[in-house]
Amino acid sequence: MTCGVYVVLYADDILLLSPAVCELQNVLHLCEPELDALALTIKVKKSCCLRIGARNNVVCQPLHFLSGTCLPFG
Repeated sequence: MTCGVYVVLYADDILLLSPAVCELQNVLHLCEPELDALALTIKVKKSCCLRIGARNNVVCQPLHFLSGTCLPFG
């Protein structure tokens, strides 16, 4: 169990919250097969990652989907 990780769903929107970028990557990888099983996909062009807090200006590597597609920080 990971503490501080949240998945918020509203209609066809999903918000993944995590205290660390590496945890966010893990949550993304956990959600992908579940969304796939529901015939849902994440639209990369309509999605981005945001860092909030004291380290918001630190450059991060983009998150990667299981397919290898990148989800950049906005």
